[in-house]
Amino acid sequence: LTVQGVLPIATVYLTRDLVNRLVNAPLADLSATLTLVVLLALTLLLSQTLGGLNDWVRAAQSEWVKDHITDLIHAQAAALDLSFYDSPAYADMLHRARVDAISRPIALIENLGALLQNSLTLIAMAGVLLPFGLWMPSALIVSTLPALAVALYFTVRQHQWRVRTTSEQRRTLYYDWLLTARDAATELRLFNLHHHFRAGYQTLRHKLRTGQLHLLRQQAFAELLAGGFALIITAAVMAWMTLQTLQARLPLGDLALLYQAFILGQNLTRTLLENASKIYSNSLFLQNLFEFLSLKPVIVEPAAPAPFAA
Repeated sequence: LTVQGVLPIATVYLTRDLVNRLVNAPLADLSATLTLVVLLALTLLLSQTLGGLNDWVRAAQSEWVKDHITDLIHAQAAALDLSFYDSPAYADMLHRARVDAISRPIALIENLGALLQNSLTLIAMAGVLLPFGLWMPSALIVSTLPALAVALYFTVRQHQWRVRTTSEQRRTLYYDWLLTARDAATELRLFNLHHHFRAGYQTLRHKLRTGQLHLLRQQAFAELLAGGFALIITAAVMAWMTLQTLQARLPLGDLALLYQAFILGQNLTRTLLENASKIYSNSLFLQNLFEFLSLKPVIVEPAAPAPFAA
């Protein structure tokens, strides 16, 4: 992750040197130009190789984490009193722990890794932009702040909606099981209950689907406004670059460097803020797991008697 975070800087600087050499002396020193091309190709190849290695590590890590969290849930379910299984609140808690908490730790680890990699790249990109003026990295950060606010706001609302509709989600799973399981097939046909449970399933799904789409529609509109704000700042920066180049104050190689650094930095900042939002979201869902694992049995088994001594 550290090497992947630094490689984009090498790509940006190699591109600048290559453009300046091609513009100023395209045929004067062909060996130096070819050297830059080879270095650029090797940098891109190394980036692709590390990306594949990272995917393998992430897949292996996710399997280990998933099995470990599942084992914790199984051990806790076996230790609790049987009376817990008769409580709707416990059933909701178990459902949230099984559905969300198994995948959320994996996503949290991946988000933390992406946060590390993108932070390193963003710091390096800010160092590239800083010689052109302090306002450049400042504009980079300000352009993405509305997107962060939108992501955090709707992350909280999405979590609250999921917790609020847990019972309805479990009921849809129950109806789906009744309509497809062998154990219930005889009774459903004997009493002609298929239509009743199908209608109940569709009613619940309509309610859940409507609520989810309503949230997504509001989020899409807010993201559109935040994207428009970022686009205005980007257009202003691009206009400044074009003016500096037309006035011969900015070489073409530096223009390429500045353009790549700002656009990549803007994408990185947006991704970084999204990672921070996802970390916050996954932390909220991890509360479901911790809440479930913190349950204590009321009935405590007596200590095993000492073995009989002859």
